[in-house]
Amino acid sequence: IAYDDQTLDQPFQGADPALLALVRAQADGLLRAQNSSDSLEAAVRAALSNRGFGGVSCEDVARGLGITPRTLQRRLSQNGMPFRRVLEAVRMDEALFLLTHGSMPLPDVAEHLGYTEPSSFWHAVKSCWGSTPRELRSNANDAAGVATNPMKLSGKSVSSSAKKAFR
Repeated sequence: IAYDDQTLDQPFQGADPALLALVRAQADGLLRAQNSSDSLEAAVRAALSNRGFGGVSCEDVARGLGITPRTLQRRLSQNGMPFRRVLEAVRMDEALFLLTHGSMPLPDVAEHLGYTEPSSFWHAVKSCWGSTPRELRSNANDAAGVATNPMKLSGKSVSSSAKKAFR
């Protein structure tokens, strides 16, 4: 169906200008709140990545953002992403990158990400990605070998844990 400009410019019969103004104001408020929450979480993620993960605290990040720790916690929680969850998400993003793109020994990766015990790191990765750190690295190396050498593709299937790692 196609309408000409003149037809589209006609007022809609039964339109309620007051309701339109109310709905527009609500939509604008929701959009501002969404952009604000996205930018706060993005700022926290950037601060965590820049500061490193060892000993980083909500207080440190809040201070760097120029707000109080309680305000940071409240705003993040209102958007369903408490500080601890944002911290773990950033850690797991970095873990996936380091495991799939690097050769840093696993205990060093764990330490870099702020885990005091390699077993804690192992459990966090397994819980998040469904595979152990060693499996993620192995699957990434296998996939890289297939990408660089198409002859390796014949007869080789990608495991379910590799598929999870690359979602």
